[in-house]
Amino acid sequence: MVPVVDVERVSDVLDRMPPEDELVDTADIFHLHSDPNRLRLLVAMLAGELRVCDPRGGLRDE
Repeated sequence: MVPVVDVERVSDVLDRMPPEDELVDTADIFHLHSDPNRLRLLVAMLAGELRVCDPRGGLRDE
């Protein structure tokens, strides 16, 4: 069975993710403050290709 989430890639992305306050500040600068998750996804994609299901592996806001 193929894993649904690439745990290693998601872990790498989470390690690179800036703190929440930096995400919110940067989102404010780019007028994305209505949804900081957009910026979170952009940062996640800097690590490389992700499958559609990978963000569900830990990139969502709790």
